[in-house]
Amino acid sequence: MEHQARALVNDVGAQWQWEDAYGVPLSMHYVVANLTSQVSGRQWVAMRSTTADRARKLTVLEAGSDGDFDQKVDCEAYDGPLTLERREGVWGDWLPDGSALLHCTESSFGWSEEGILEVSGTLVGTPPRLYVPNPEVPFAWTTRWFAVTGTIDGEAVAGSAIFASVNLPTGQPLVPSPYTSEYQIAWCDFCTEFEDGTAETGLLLWGNNGFAAACVQHSDGSVLATAEVTAKAEFDQGAPAFPAVVTFSAAGEAFVWEAQEKGGRWPLRPDVAEDYRLIQGSVRREGEQRVVRRAFAYIEGYEGRF
Repeated sequence: MEHQARALVNDVGAQWQWEDAYGVPLSMHYVVANLTSQVSGRQWVAMRSTTADRARKLTVLEAGSDGDFDQKVDCEAYDGPLTLERREGVWGDWLPDGSALLHCTESSFGWSEEGILEVSGTLVGTPPRLYVPNPEVPFAWTTRWFAVTGTIDGEAVAGSAIFASVNLPTGQPLVPSPYTSEYQIAWCDFCTEFEDGTAETGLLLWGNNGFAAACVQHSDGSVLATAEVTAKAEFDQGAPAFPAVVTFSAAGEAFVWEAQEKGGRWPLRPDVAEDYRLIQGSVRREGEQRVVRRAFAYIEGYEGRF
């Protein structure tokens, strides 16, 4: 099938997220951080995207009393030109003054929004990559997870950050594209850290026309990489309804995403699609008994396609 995905889990170096992938140019960087105050318990989600030469958009959402991320934080962020390259051993999205908006090494990550947030951290797990060798719209998605600490709104925070790179043909956005507009049903990036110091990270993708994959790596070295994925979903009773449980089946394993106990819903996006839903929770491999220390996983999907 023309949109048959290839799931890869290997030792992706930092440079992979600043270079072409399989001859497909770098289109954008996308970072999402889930941050919790170490003092007040306040919770934020911060999202930043950049293109190959410009800072695009910063969005900061704070959870309300119901746990949903429906409070947008007003902030004036940089939206000018960037230079994406390696400097003195550090890969970065560099501002004109020479400082880095985003930067990575093989094992570290930093993100700086002047007067808004400062976070940095260390790599968790082995990066997965999704590749779709479609001759008309080839697509690659590479992610690296980091455990981060820092500050936001003047408060000390800790949490998880996913740093993603998108490779698409020049001029082709991800939204809209055939992948988001037609083929994707549910997309889940996740990071689960256990009390014993191990972690499991990966991508779970359920779609049609062959657009499906599971790329999962555990810190004990075990890897699952397959494009044969099925899933089933249960929805909450809200209006509108959001996913409550999504079970992905891949290569004889089951991975269960569950919405967080309270809230976790992100704002509706009718500009993307009327049935677009994004909600956060956690992923656990079926049968897993270890105690989870920290988990961050989001389901991005389209209610009408489930």
